[in-house]
Amino acid sequence: CSGIENITNRNNNEMILIDRVANEDEYEEPTKKANIRQIEFCKMPDNIFFVGTLPKIVDLVKKHKTTIGHIAGGGTGISTGKADQFLKHKSEVQSNPNWVGFFKSGKRNPYYYETEDYIGRDWEKNAKLSKTFMIRNKDFFFREGITCSSVGLKFNASYMPADNLFGVNTNLFCKTRKDLFYLLGFLNSKVAYYISRQLINRTNNISARYVKMIPYLEPDKETKIKISQIVE
Repeated sequence: CSGIENITNRNNNEMILIDRVANEDEYEEPTKKANIRQIEFCKMPDNIFFVGTLPKIVDLVKKHKTTIGHIAGGGTGISTGKADQFLKHKSEVQSNPNWVGFFKSGKRNPYYYETEDYIGRDWEKNAKLSKTFMIRNKDFFFREGITCSSVGLKFNASYMPADNLFGVNTNLFCKTRKDLFYLLGFLNSKVAYYISRQLINRTNNISARYVKMIPYLEPDKETKIKISQIVE
């Protein structure tokens, strides 16, 4: 076969997706299964498999072009490499202006939480002290934004006040405060949770790349303002 024919044949391969079964016997005659051509997965970002997801939702995601990555900047920040060397508990340094809050990866409360970790404001000096101290997205340092959990089944997003630093979890920054608080509400909604866990990513960790892949639909002006005010 020619190259084009090979591609066509491969795209038309039909896969049988079987939802979670209770036991091995049920695998022979599963109650939930779907027959999908391989080309349907190729239309999804990173060829994502969508086992057990409603076809209508899959179609909406495939057709929708705007994602969170288009309306918010940022991503991962500082990887200390050696937390004991560079981080301190807030009780030790909270009143010291040379130390700022550090929002690192892990489980946290939705909408708002106070971090117990603090890091020196002179983060550039730390990078010179250790090869494992990695820096990314420094243009967003000390800005008001959103910090997301990266570990744990439940995905949450929290407000991050200005004048803080952040770790390797997902951290998002918007052009306006109205956009920030609306996005904070959206990320904590059941819709965002469903997409992030059922469709985009099913592991126990969710990186900035996957969060930015979540589809985003701009609401009408009045709705956006109302939601933004409630969240704030």
